[in-house]
Amino acid sequence: MAGVDQVRYEDGHFGAGRHIYTFQNLCREDHRIILGDEMTKIFLNADSSMEDVSRELRAFLDYAAGKIAG
Repeated sequence: MAGVDQVRYEDGHFGAGRHIYTFQNLCREDHRIILGDEMTKIFLNADSSMEDVSRELRAFLDYAAGKIAG
């Protein structure tokens, strides 16, 4: 899309260093138009040091990544 910075999903993350990325369907040509089908896609990244998720989700991500024993 012209005039829009695009970030690709590579190597298990989007490169922004977040734990969580949430997407909803919207029109590529006009970002003011949302599909409204209530579809949400969530990508989780256990390899982050940002403080962008709850303590509980961080504990789960650490466990899933093998960083702490269960």
